[in-house]
Amino acid sequence: MTQACFCPSFIVSVAGPWLVVLGAIITSRVIVHRLTDYIWLGGGRAIDDARTLKIARILNGLRQAIRSLTDFYASLSRPVDDGG
Repeated sequence: MTQACFCPSFIVSVAGPWLVVLGAIITSRVIVHRLTDYIWLGGGRAIDDARTLKIARILNGLRQAIRSLTDFYASLSRPVDDGG
């Protein structure tokens, strides 16, 4: 597949109550870039609607980006093997 594209992908990392979203591509080497800061998903003492909305927006954006990435991969054609 790396002959057809740079294999863009998302990496979602969860470490305890922390979440971070990264993007990655493969060129002559793997390049990974952090797309979000570490996001605290743990509960607080008070209801924090602003933080909840921020997390929801990030996850909704990630969902939309994954749909776009799925469409991108579906549109790729396999490279022709020239036998060499």
